[in-house]
Amino acid sequence: MAKRLIWSPVAREIRKEILQYWILRNKSKRYSQKLNILFENSAQQIADFPHSGISISGNVYRGKLIKDYYILYKIKDDSVEILFIWDTRKDPADLLKLVMNFK
Repeated sequence: MAKRLIWSPVAREIRKEILQYWILRNKSKRYSQKLNILFENSAQQIADFPHSGISISGNVYRGKLIKDYYILYKIKDDSVEILFIWDTRKDPADLLKLVMNFK
């Protein structure tokens, strides 16, 4: 059974920034709309199959790769919370700092 899906405020803001970036860069909403659909479909897949993502940090967090972005989430009793979206082209050391801030 699917768990309730929660987008953290940080994840919502990052998602918005990513989509806005592509709108400005491409001068079109088309790619952003496609990317947003990928984020939505992946989030639903995470809610339906929460343990399908790669385990991170001693099974506390899990992640799912979508194109150049990594969705990091945490499984709770009755829900799955998407904590943030990470651009995999950025420095991995910064990702580690973000993960440590959620502990």
